Amino acid sequence: MKGQSATGQDLHLALLGRPIINLGGVSLRERDVIPLKMQALLCYLVMNPGEHDREMLATLLWGESTTQQSRTSLRTDLARTAGRLDSCLHIKRSSLAFNQTTRYWLD
Repeated sequence: MKGQSATGQDLHLALLGRPIINLGGVSLRERDVIPLKMQALLCYLVMNPGEHDREMLATLLWGESTTQQSRTSLRTDLARTAGRLDSCLHIKRSSLAFNQTTRYWLD
């Protein structure tokens, strides 16, 4: 386990086989809890520490869309998950990063 939880919510990511993502003991794998692309974003950010340009991430996740559509989709999904992933992410106007102080387990 890495990091120190400021919120008391541990993040558990089991990515070998069928992915399992839990935050504070609650599964995030259900589509109605966290959209699938936000689950993918969270996994990407955990496995690739540091700040990442929002436009690059939007293109990575919504490559089939125009740049403007992909940025809108990222912004919409971030707003949709507000409150659930806020403690795990550093969200800035032009970049995103995994909050390294989050207690997490990654297989």
